[in-house]
Amino acid sequence: MPSDHPKIRPLEPLQLEHEGQTLFRLSDPLRIAHDAPVVSVAAFLLITMMDGQHAIADMQAEFAKRTRMALDAQSIETLIRQLDDMHLLEGEGFEAHVASLLSSPVREAALAGGAYAADAEGLRAQIDSYFVAEGGPGPLPSPAADVPLRGVMSPHIDFNRGNVAYAHTWHAASKWPLADLYVILGTSHCGLRQPFGVSRRSYATPLGQLPTDAGFLASLERHGCGWAFQDEVAHVGEHSIEFQAVMLKYVCGGHAVSAVPILVGGFASCVREGRSPGDETKFQQFAGAFLEAVKESGKRVCLVAGVDLAHVGPEFQDPHPVTPEMAAEVEKEDRAMLCSVESIDAEGFFASIQKDGDRRHVCGFGPIYTTLKLLSMDGPVKGTLVRYGQAPAPNDSIVSFAGATFESVASPTSAL
Repeated sequence: MPSDHPKIRPLEPLQLEHEGQTLFRLSDPLRIAHDAPVVSVAAFLLITMMDGQHAIADMQAEFAKRTRMALDAQSIETLIRQLDDMHLLEGEGFEAHVASLLSSPVREAALAGGAYAADAEGLRAQIDSYFVAEGGPGPLPSPAADVPLRGVMSPHIDFNRGNVAYAHTWHAASKWPLADLYVILGTSHCGLRQPFGVSRRSYATPLGQLPTDAGFLASLERHGCGWAFQDEVAHVGEHSIEFQAVMLKYVCGGHAVSAVPILVGGFASCVREGRSPGDETKFQQFAGAFLEAVKESGKRVCLVAGVDLAHVGPEFQDPHPVTPEMAAEVEKEDRAMLCSVESIDAEGFFASIQKDGDRRHVCGFGPIYTTLKLLSMDGPVKGTLVRYGQAPAPNDSIVSFAGATFESVASPTSAL
């Protein structure tokens, strides 16, 4: 039985209108609860009272006060049990479910069978089509360079909207030989307790498993970043790394490579207060430990930033629908910001975000800044913008995204 003082987990409510009735869909940003229940206004009101402080009797009294309607305790108990069964309440049941999810050394593909084909043959055919589609780059090339790339910036928008951009990005990346180790820095859409959330688990894909490099993780921990392993649960349903794992398995084919999956927070407080993320103690700890781990690994390492750019319009709490003129202005501002990406200027990139308080809601802010900062700390690098795009989002909104590659500008003597 759930607690007598139920506490709802952080959810994302979306108001709906259906046949003249107002409803609320409750989505789980962690994607641990696969179902997003749709509830009535009355149920939603009760759920807002589930803060761990209200007993059932308190909820009855508050409900009657607000609605002038009586509600029996059994109805509230039924709602609480339903929410607990769906893993939407904090407590022992939810913790046991999370422990079960994390007990496996492999993180299952959360989006297979939905965002992309669940079988290997179907998935290869799906991604193949992106490369040969109208506006696509053509089949993957053979490497023409001698050393691997230092980094790749790839979209993390869904394949349906970002397909050609993914193809151009990874087509460009394939002109260099494969690295031994890919460190994937993805946006955390559900928040983190720490600035970085490193996963110990390998990522499963329909094309095979992308194994996590245990030695690299041990090195990070040894150099003082044990705190970065506290947010394993945030990886369970996060798509920003999952899409990169799929693309890496597609590009690498049968070649053996490993990965280090790392989610990055948004550094929102730095934007508000005008402080560079690079000045934060934990950022400096992470960057130092990361560079030491690269050196100790002796491997050819490539950074992969799984990011999108602007999120503009009513879907993202902006007041006005996006017009063609607004979309053109977003592109202009995005491209100005991407000049800092091409020049590996982390602080210039941060300044472009901070100057207007992140008005465009650039969700790739954290991973892009981190990628630029790490690259700039370990030898000269050149960035090249490969592709820029915009896609529609619900409620007359848009999302923008881009792909880029980062290469050494001289004979590589750096660790990265």
